[in-house]
Amino acid sequence: MFKLLKLFKKDKKEKTCNEEVGILDIRNNFIYTTDNNVIAGLKIYSINTQLLTDREKQNLIKELSAELSSEQVEMKYFNIARAVDISPLQEYLTEIINNTDNITQKKILKTHLQEVQRLSLNGEIVERQSFLMINSKYDDNCEKDLLKKCFELSSKFERSGIKVDILDEPSLIQLCNSFLNMNYAHREDQDDIDDSVVMLKEA
Repeated sequence: MFKLLKLFKKDKKEKTCNEEVGILDIRNNFIYTTDNNVIAGLKIYSINTQLLTDREKQNLIKELSAELSSEQVEMKYFNIARAVDISPLQEYLTEIINNTDNITQKKILKTHLQEVQRLSLNGEIVERQSFLMINSKYDDNCEKDLLKKCFELSSKFERSGIKVDILDEPSLIQLCNSFLNMNYAHREDQDDIDDSVVMLKEA
């Protein structure tokens, strides 16, 4: 009975948000965690595989598989939805509206601008962004080794025709906000995710 009560006993120690999240610091190209790990990563830019022929898809799979086949380190791949900044589009449409004398064109563009603004306010204008993260236990040379590995992975992706960026400090902060800050997070249905992911496989 005592053991059962102990299971349901409330832990009186309160944790701060930082303790719960586990991020100690974000500096330069690295995330430092409270469990003595250092994390670095790459942003992988999307390619539209629907514009590729079947042969081009197969070649892409073979090239990328060959490039990454020698990798032995643990890597975590994921993609998230992030709201798109529509400010440039709004400015562009507003400029056309102000400079045209065509009443029909003005009406159509105003309707289009209102629809874009509505979609943006509802969180429906998003882009999927892909990331590849690697980590290491903290030691004197871990930052140098992680950065070297990021450059190696970057070269492998780019040799396959896929553009990547090594995440810097602002990018890492923005990425963490995507998970931890409700103002940056975007909710989505699982069905929408399944429908939007294009799978590559050998014929």
